[in-house]
Amino acid sequence: MHDNGITIESLFGQYLADPSEIMAIEQELATPLSNGKKIRLIQRIIQRSEKQVTAENYSGYASWLGQMLEKINLLDSVHAGNDAFFSHHDDIREFVIKALKSATKDLKICMFTISDDPIAETVAGCHRQGINVRIITDDGKIFDKGSDIYSLYRMGIKIKMDTFRSLMHHKFVIIDNYKLLTGSYNWTRTGSDVNNENVLITTNNRIVKAYKNEFKRLWSEMKPLPN
Repeated sequence: MHDNGITIESLFGQYLADPSEIMAIEQELATPLSNGKKIRLIQRIIQRSEKQVTAENYSGYASWLGQMLEKINLLDSVHAGNDAFFSHHDDIREFVIKALKSATKDLKICMFTISDDPIAETVAGCHRQGINVRIITDDGKIFDKGSDIYSLYRMGIKIKMDTFRSLMHHKFVIIDNYKLLTGSYNWTRTGSDVNNENVLITTNNRIVKAYKNEFKRLWSEMKPLPN
């Protein structure tokens, strides 16, 4: 269980018995955390969860707690309300990977093409952790050399492609239904290492809601990948 990573929602129930306490901590994790808030949150998690520790589950608990601390640090590193990143000035690939790893429940990915293996492996890791991953992509890119789409599909990730004559040219990701990444950046090596690209992150509720509605519309109109 712990070897496959951690999802906060699924593992809280193992070491925290009070549903209201679980909800309160999850809500706190969905907001930017100062160092002081992080310390108080970690103290609270330990105080509440240590009541469930026994000699039999101590090893699993220690593993869980270490991964929980790592998860909180990842969340904090990508919680900026609004920010922008540019290739040749910022490590866009690394930022996107950290943002994806911060997911605790849900990833809605709408990406023209995916062929950058480190990012694809991160998406796969999120799926293995039990995070609900859905991908929309362009039908003309799924058979490109180096495309990771079918590798992700064979893992059991839900993927749909467009049915239009025009391109499905979007590049955006919605993380846990409150955080949006969008911009010109395709998940390709060229996008990371060669092109001039940009990524914008925002938690503006009105903007995130608009993108959620667009993802919902596209998902209803798309078709499954051919086997």
